[in-house]
Amino acid sequence: MGSLFLGFTAGPVAMIPLIDVPYGLQIVTGVAYTLLVTFLTFARVRSNTSTPLPSYLFTCPAVRQRLARLVLRHAGFLVVLFALEALGLAIGPRLPAWWTSWSGGRGVPPLFTALSFLGLALAWAEIGTNRWLIDRAHREFSTG
Repeated sequence: MGSLFLGFTAGPVAMIPLIDVPYGLQIVTGVAYTLLVTFLTFARVRSNTSTPLPSYLFTCPAVRQRLARLVLRHAGFLVVLFALEALGLAIGPRLPAWWTSWSGGRGVPPLFTALSFLGLALAWAEIGTNRWLIDRAHREFSTG
């Protein structure tokens, strides 16, 4: 988990030079998204209740049983993320300048904010369903 956390914090920063290459933005966000989803799916995190959500180990037999399915699901979520970013970048030039410009002292452009919220909502949905699938696998594994 430590290496995932280190990769999550340092990896995207080290990949910033890739933003200028074709599909560089999608590559950088795809790596950051993958690290975030993997870390929050398997790490012990606090929930809305007083008890923390359990951590899941990659070596656990119940997790190993669902790992291929989780990887395929993640690939599907990455395709959706890539499509959302490609759509945002494609419609960006057709939008008014204030939607895409960082100038004017208004802070973050609305297009960037909208794409960020869509990406975070996608990650939240994947993390929640991943944890649900792993929890269900643990229940099935423990009952026989």
